[in-house]
Order: sequence, then structure tokens, then C-alpha cells
Amino acid sequence: MIRIVEHTQVGRILARKAARFTEAELIAWSKEQMAAYKYPRSIEFRDALPISGTGKVLKRELRGSH
Repeated sequence: MIRIVEHTQVGRILARKAARFTEAELIAWSKEQMAAYKYPRSIEFRDALPISGTGKVLKRELRGSH
């Protein structure tokens, strides 16, 4: 499972351990699937996303980590 959190300059990816992709492969795929202004310029691989008590992704913490 791949989950792209943001379509800005940095894409944050959660991938199952069995799924192995390189940053270049994911960016190339994104360029084929998205408009030029939407695809991520870099990819950040994460084991987990910061989640609030209500189960929402804490985007402010993601923005601060890059």
C-alpha cells in the first residue's frame, strides 16, 4: 500500500515492508500520473505518520520535519 500524503514539493510515503520503491521510481510514476505542478520533487519515506487523537494526520508536524 502506498499513501501519498501531500502533492507539494515533498511527498511522504508509507509503504509496506514488502513493497520496495526508490525515490526515482516514485517520482517517475508521479510525473506520468500527475500534472507537472503537482508531482513531488522529493520523496520522504516513513514508517508511520503522526496521528491526532481523532485519527487525522498531523500535517503541521510533517511540514516541520522537512
